[in-house]
Amino acid sequence: MTKAARVDKLYNKLTPEELAGLAFEASICGGDAEYDAILASVGNRIYICRDQRFSLTLNAYIDLGMFYGMTYWQNRTYMACADNDNALLLVDHAIAMDVALQAVCAKANVDVMAVKKMALCLDEASFSDSDKPELVKEYYGLFMNLLKSSGRTNKGLDVAGDHNGNQQSPLGDAIIAARARVEAAQENKTA
Repeated sequence: MTKAARVDKLYNKLTPEELAGLAFEASICGGDAEYDAILASVGNRIYICRDQRFSLTLNAYIDLGMFYGMTYWQNRTYMACADNDNALLLVDHAIAMDVALQAVCAKANVDVMAVKKMALCLDEASFSDSDKPELVKEYYGLFMNLLKSSGRTNKGLDVAGDHNGNQQSPLGDAIIAARARVEAAQENKTA
């Protein structure tokens, strides 16, 4: 029996949850061969589900809200425990995060308040500018890459370019068009 056959036999005895855990570990630790072997041992199913681009994009926005909340509240906790000098540095990070989030939401045409509501920081201070553009750029890239990697199909959301959201993405155009259709349909109902 070949090594591949022995590995297949082992993986076929594991539950989907156990396989997912092993696949996660292999993908993180760089075991591409093991990762591929695990994926090959998982059975394929045919499902009736929502449009994949819709689901991936929605999940990307949810991930953005959750990640922003985690990062925001972690920073706030550090600020509460820091001495004066370090607290000021952390305030710079909080401001840069907020400015970057607004730019990412503007680029993706997503309501920043919806993201903040998911992050449980809706009533927190909001900033329109930061005196630390390098931090804004760093957070902008982080948040935008999160959308791109989670959504997989969000190719219109480029990290390169203006962090002020001045360039409109194809995804943003689609959201604007969808909102316009919904508003037109609502107006037709009331007319």
